[in-house]
Amino acid sequence: MEEEIKNTEEQNIEVTEKSEQEEDLLSLNQYLTLCLTFEDDPTEENDLAIKAFLSQLQIRDFLPLQEKTTIAITIAKDLIDELDSSGAASVLEIDKMFKGLLSYVINIDNDIGILDQTFVAYDYCYIYGLADTILNVCSKDYQRFCSYIDNMINVSNAYRLIQTASILNDAEYNKWIETLKDVKNQFTPDMIKGLLAVDVMNNGGDELQQTLGELAAKEVEEGLAQDEAKYSKIGEDLDKKLNHITDIKPDDEEQ
Repeated sequence: MEEEIKNTEEQNIEVTEKSEQEEDLLSLNQYLTLCLTFEDDPTEENDLAIKAFLSQLQIRDFLPLQEKTTIAITIAKDLIDELDSSGAASVLEIDKMFKGLLSYVINIDNDIGILDQTFVAYDYCYIYGLADTILNVCSKDYQRFCSYIDNMINVSNAYRLIQTASILNDAEYNKWIETLKDVKNQFTPDMIKGLLAVDVMNNGGDELQQTLGELAAKEVEEGLAQDEAKYSKIGEDLDKKLNHITDIKPDDEEQ
């Protein structure tokens, strides 16, 4: 009986603490409302209200790699349905703000909803100081985070590009191979490592290894590898990296 009472008391304490933490959170919707109010009535009082809000922000100067990865994957998924480059670029920029930069603030609630994350809301974050206030604390790590997001999207696009080979006819495949040669020349070791990491996450690495093997065989069969020495070296490097897939760990990425 005493044990049950103790458990109940502990649960009540946890609920109370959680409730108090939620009450202490600042509201993104409140910030945007303050901005809109100032825009309609640019008085010193309304300007001070925005500054008072910004002064309460609690900001981290570093975001752990696990959080970066989770957010980056979410952003990459948001881009899947965007069919044109301008739409994808806009979504990426807005997501970097509302899913990325705001993650550095530990006491703000992003309560405006996906449909309200618009160009206007994005602009308000910069015009009235929210973005700059956060960046004053975490600019260095945020730049690393943006590079991480961009690299993940790049290797994800390359991965999907490789997968399309299986649905092309021979004529289109030949054109695709020539394009792929140009892509190969642009691969850096970090991009290849990221590509392998994405494939391990999705398929355990088997599909990419099989696809690369089929591409190599196709090139040899059709005599497309005119720069044989050059591309065989690339193939050897890829094989070495594929053989060390299990060595790719989140800690290695951060280092």
